Order: sequence, then C-alpha cells, then structure tokens
Amino acid sequence: MTSEIEDSAKKVERSAELAAQLARLGEKLAEFEKEAMSKKNVESFREEVTAMVRDTQCTMLKNNTLPDAQRFQEFADSAKQDESAKGPKYEIMGHPLSLTVKGTQSAIVELTDRIQARKGLVQLQSYALKQSNGGNNLTTLDIGLLLLDLVKPKEGNN
Repeated sequence: MTSEIEDSAKKVERSAELAAQLARLGEKLAEFEKEAMSKKNVESFREEVTAMVRDTQCTMLKNNTLPDAQRFQEFADSAKQDESAKGPKYEIMGHPLSLTVKGTQSAIVELTDRIQARKGLVQLQSYALKQSNGGNNLTTLDIGLLLLDLVKPKEGNN
C-alpha cells in the first residue's frame, strides 16, 4: 500500500510538471499568434518600414509585397501525430516582401538594425549590399523578407 501511495504521489508531481509545461507552451503559442503577420499586419509592417526608411535618411527605390500569401508549412500544436490528434492545427502562410533602399552605409546599418529589432514573425530570405559607383558614398540594399502568418484552416480542410 505504501508503494502505491508513493507511485500516486510521483504521478501527481509529474502531472503538475506537465501542466506547467503545457501552460508555458500555451503562452508561447499565444505569443506567436500575436506576432503573426496577418494581411492587416503586413500592411502595417510595410508602413512601418517606409517610416524607418525616412527616419534613417534613406531613399526607398522599391517596396513590393506579393498580393497573395503562399502556403509555407503546416503543423499541429499537439505532440500527437495521428489523425485523431486534438488541438488547433495551423498553416504557416508567407507574405513575401522585397525592398530596395539607397543610403549611406551607416543609415543602411541603422535601418537593418531597426527592422531586425521589430517584433513579428519575419524571416530574412535574401540580402545584398552594393556600393554605388561615382564616389557618392551611397550603398544600395536589396532585401527579401518573408512575413509569416499562422492560419487555422477552416473545418473540413484538416
């Protein structure tokens, strides 16, 4: 009987640990959902980047976002991998954004630091720097970003 009581106590302790871990994962998922780049957030991000370009005294040469998000990846927030797994499933949708900016090297560095410091699910896809000819000390930055959104598929699409 003592052995059963000790086993039960260990199971209760373990379930408390699992509950705490589940709570931490739930908080992390909520943070990802908050930082996801929905269509509204994509437009807001573009406006923010445009303001950052102005603030750093750079010149925007190109700011293109593809109109439709591309399906990037699908995942489940549950450890179970079988079809009967419960819990929300998500698709990761990517909104490609390409920018071409010209400015002094220090302004370009400041701009990239500001973009990097901004919260949100943003993945760097490509990055190229080119020094301008003619001795005017300007640098051109071509940067490709993928703005990621977490989308819960409609019922029946799982």
